[in-house]
Amino acid sequence: MLIRVALILVATSLAALAGCGQKAPLYVPGVSKDAPWPYPDPPRKAPPPERKVPDLPGTSDERK
Repeated sequence: MLIRVALILVATSLAALAGCGQKAPLYVPGVSKDAPWPYPDPPRKAPPPERKVPDLPGTSDERK
């Protein structure tokens, strides 16, 4: 039991120290450095156009 607690403590400490390597300021990809906080919503993509359904049946073969 003591070994398990020690391993969890070591693993947690290593995970916390792994985040300390960030040298530059944090940033959000796609947002300029001068953007005001809170960041504006990203532009929305236009929905794809609806597919047209043909007026005629796909085949005139009655066996299919």
